[in-house]
Amino acid sequence: MDNYIYFILLFLVLLIIYYFIKDNKNIKDNKENKENFRNNKNDRIIHISGISGSGKNYLLEKIKIYFRGNNKILYIDSDEIWNKESEKILNNFKILDNEIEIGKKLDYLSNKKTTEEIDKILENNKNNYKMIIIVGHTYKIFKNNKYNFEKYYINENKNIVYKRLMKRNFENFLINKDYVMQILNDDNINNIMKPFYIRLKIRNMAPFPCNFLEFQDIYEDFLEMYKQQNYNILSQDEIFNLIINN
Repeated sequence: MDNYIYFILLFLVLLIIYYFIKDNKNIKDNKENKENFRNNKNDRIIHISGISGSGKNYLLEKIKIYFRGNNKILYIDSDEIWNKESEKILNNFKILDNEIEIGKKLDYLSNKKTTEEIDKILENNKNNYKMIIIVGHTYKIFKNNKYNFEKYYINENKNIVYKRLMKRNFENFLINKDYVMQILNDDNINNIMKPFYIRLKIRNMAPFPCNFLEFQDIYEDFLEMYKQQNYNILSQDEIFNLIINN
């Protein structure tokens, strides 16, 4: 009887030791998995969009200053890529019947080429960075895209954005006045094409100047479009805090 009790106690002790070792191993494995997830996975690809004048570049600079010295973050300005690709396309563009058709075709080709270029950048760098931040409203993130994006759209006071945009466009016109005059005087460029060269140079494809009611309609259209694409519609400060704290 004593031997029987002894074997039962021994069995219980061994059982306790087994489960203790197993639990410790699970805890260790979970900890290692989390560490590997943090160290080896490119866990954040962020797209920040917003209408012209919403403060995308300002927000990007603020993020860069906060993460200064961190070489594991890649910053991509999709508007810069879009402008370069648009200039290439425009220089080889066929003269169409009207400005509207040229605008639609240019927008489609430029967006398509910008998407292709950024996809190449992501593919070549997806394992080299902990965070990739794309800023610009021209980059289209399609539903079948293989990357999992955090998507943010800047929503600020329309009056402030309108004033900022008109002021910026006016300043860019002044800075590039010689270029604008050169385009206007160039007889080798069709008159229908000239506004597109000028708009690309001042980094704004919208009409300038436009009245506030016209701008307000454009603002609401963009807002609705990005809502349908499941972007987080937030202020600059809210987006900044989410990026630095997550």
